[in-house]
This record gives sequence, C-alpha cells and structure tokens, in this order.
Amino acid sequence: MREGLAHFKTSHAGLLLERLVPDLSDAAKKPEKIATLIKTVEDWDGSDLYRDAFSLFRARLQELPNIVLKELSVTDRVIVGLGAENPMETSITLNRLYGVPVIPGSALKGVARRYAKLFALEEKDKAGDYAKQIQFLFGDRDWGGRITFFDAWWVPGEPPLCKDVITVHHQQYYTTKGKESPTDFDDPNPVSFVSAKGAFLFAVQGPTREWSQLAMALLQGGLCHLGVGAKTSSGYGRFRDDTDDTADSEVLSGSAIELEEDQLPPTQPTSAFVKKVKSVAKADFKSRSGALFQEWEKLTDSAEKEEGAKALLEKVAEHPGFDKKDGQTKPWVQKLRDYVGQG
Repeated sequence: MREGLAHFKTSHAGLLLERLVPDLSDAAKKPEKIATLIKTVEDWDGSDLYRDAFSLFRARLQELPNIVLKELSVTDRVIVGLGAENPMETSITLNRLYGVPVIPGSALKGVARRYAKLFALEEKDKAGDYAKQIQFLFGDRDWGGRITFFDAWWVPGEPPLCKDVITVHHQQYYTTKGKESPTDFDDPNPVSFVSAKGAFLFAVQGPTREWSQLAMALLQGGLCHLGVGAKTSSGYGRFRDDTDDTADSEVLSGSAIELEEDQLPPTQPTSAFVKKVKSVAKADFKSRSGALFQEWEKLTDSAEKEEGAKALLEKVAEHPGFDKKDGQTKPWVQKLRDYVGQG
C-alpha cells in the first residue's frame, strides 16, 4: 500500500502527516525522513476550497443569535493533540476535511473554565456571585452549561504549519524510566514535530449577548494568560488580540451578571444530614455541635459532605465568636472551612 501511494500528490496536510508517512523502520534515516515530510507541509497555505469553507463558516456563525466572534493571533506557536496516536510519534489536531489546524471547542471550554475559576478566586471579596456564574456558564455533574464553544478555525493567511524541534538530552534515562542515570556525555536526540501559527477565529454563543460577551472575555483571558494545548509551560498556545480591544477587560471588571430565577440550576435534593443540621434550634446548636461534627466526619459521599459542611458553617455563623477559643479558630471549624475552600 505504501509503495502504491509513494508518488501520490496531495495538498491535504492531514493525509500527508497521517496516511502518507514514509517507512520509518530504519532508525538511522527516520529523523531525515520526518524532516523532509514536514518540509512538504510547511509550504502549504491551505486551498481555495478551505478559503470558501471558512468564509461560509464565518457567515453562518454571524447569523446565530447572541454570537460573539473574535480573531486572535498566536504569539508564537500552538499545538493541540501533540500526544495523539500518529506514525511519527507526535501529532497535531487538524480539520479532517481540509487538513488545516483547528482547536476543538472542548479544549477552549476547559481553558475558559480554568481562567474563570482563577478569576473568581481573585474576585471573591467583591460583589457578585461568581460561583453561580461559573456553574451557569460551564455546568457541573448535575447541570448542563449554557454556553456553546465552537471549534476555532484557522484564519486563511500565511502557511499555518511549521517545523518545530524537541531535543531530548537524556534519552536512555527516559526510556529506562530512570534506571540509567543521565550524564553530561549523553547524545542529544532532536525530535521534529509540527506546530501551528497564525490567527484563529473563536466563537461563543450564550442565552443572551451579555452572557456571550462574558464567556468570550473569559476565553480570551485564558488564551492570553494560560494558553491552550501542549507545552503551555514553555510558552506555546498563547494568543494576543491585535485589535487592542479593551471591551473584554471591562466586562470582567464589572459586577456579576444577575441571574434570573429561571436561569438558576434546579435545586438538588437536600441530604438527611443537612436537614438534621438545619432543623437544630439556634439555642441547641452549641450543645449539639460536637456530635454533629462527628456525624459529618463519617459521611462518605463527597457532595453530601460538602453540603453538610456548608450547613454547619451557616449554623456557626449564627453564633458570633463561637468559632473561636482563646483567640484561635476551633480545629473542627477550621477543618470545615478547609473542606469547602474557605480556609
């Protein structure tokens, strides 16, 4: 099969990198063959078919209600799917139809959610219930998120794919899982792989334009400050906004969006332990707090335990000064706060 396709010509980078990889069984010639293959895709700048498809994709997105679009450029390189299965041992996520780089919406949702949680922690002392906003935007195990993150398509322009190199300096140390110690005399082993550059079109859609703008601001913050894909700790996957638009930062610096009653997640059934805690009269809580805490420690369900800790802390808050002893926070109260992230 490989011999029959040896002279087959195509401009589809996906086929070249996944289906038309040459025989790499000869370890001595493998680096040269991979470098030659990558050189082939480095000069490819898409096709007229993709340009037409991208124009149609953008036009269809713009017709959707409450859609927010943003073009962001890669600061250096980006690579999503580096560890996916591939004959070259390294991979990159490409659009299956057109062979151009694409960033899946699932990856973008993860970046935005991570940035949202970081932002919520920074803003925890300010007005606004950011925790409910995050739940509304991204969902949890009991509630589906209300924001759609579309795949980010590469914006046609200069060739998007380029050669990159990872140099493994201590190959034996890694392949033997540490059984052989690294030394200064080890031979470096450069490994070529493909990364992407250029600009990408990002799109999010929420129930209102206000929610869409907030989601885009969080996504942009995550892309610019955290990065997406592999090797983000080395600077890969970071983006910049060439328009210098300050609207997104203004959205984040504003107060939380007010959630309407019908936008709130459905109330989950209250556990028996929480019902017991809430039923304790204020005058009886001090005498029963020790026994309730011991019962809380025996809970095994994580959701019930978190809900129970919050219920106990609410009761503690009803008794000013009860959480202190000799000027120090009582150990069991501190344990509850640590469990729910208030410590």
